[in-house]
Amino acid sequence: MNDTTDIDDIINNLRDDDISNLHSGIEIQSSLDDSFQQTDLTDLKKAWLAERMSPDILAFQTSLIDRLMDRIRIQAAYIEENSMADFHNSGDIKMKLLIVESELERIKFLVRGYLRTRLSKIDKYTIYIIQSGENQQEGNADQFDLRLLLSPQEIQYMERHHRILLNLYNTQFLSALPAQLQRLDDSSGGISMVEEPDLDKPVFIRVLETVERPIRVGLDEITLEKGNIYVLRYSAISKYLIGGEVELI
Repeated sequence: MNDTTDIDDIINNLRDDDISNLHSGIEIQSSLDDSFQQTDLTDLKKAWLAERMSPDILAFQTSLIDRLMDRIRIQAAYIEENSMADFHNSGDIKMKLLIVESELERIKFLVRGYLRTRLSKIDKYTIYIIQSGENQQEGNADQFDLRLLLSPQEIQYMERHHRILLNLYNTQFLSALPAQLQRLDDSSGGISMVEEPDLDKPVFIRVLETVERPIRVGLDEITLEKGNIYVLRYSAISKYLIGGEVELI
């Protein structure tokens, strides 16, 4: 399976193909709020870093990615519109086109990196993620459905990836084994075949907001104070990461 092709498919599915409401590329480009754009890029870098540092998969940044995909679409339309009249363009417009194109490639690089990191986790923990949803449907209230953390495109990718693996394994060797040994999610005998993330992995965090309730680490209690950096088990700080009190670094 081609990783680049899968990422391209996801990016294409995220795009809105209807650009009939786009005005002149120059007018659109000049109307964009630069500070807002830079905030989105900073947030994307943080989301990518957090995804790389966390052992499990985090919630997909839907609103952020939607805004960035809109920006990609607008800038691509701007480049296409002005490139078509290239022979009429002055040197200033050509330079602006070069700058916009460079910015476009930078955004696409960050989006691809973020998606690639998430897809690698989905590949690694496919059965674990699917199993979490099945367990919740069976009435296990303690099991969170990890599929809720994925985008619709990622769910489609995961399900397709799972089907391909099952077909491959069945063709190559599973069909030759006894029925009781053919399950990929077997946990009999106290040993699970399902690969799970190590939630006790140590991670570096920066505290964004002081957490009043101390965290117990062994026999000690630690108060997470704003601005400080700590190395702690992921399981001890995951809820504060979700709540925005800390960030991974």
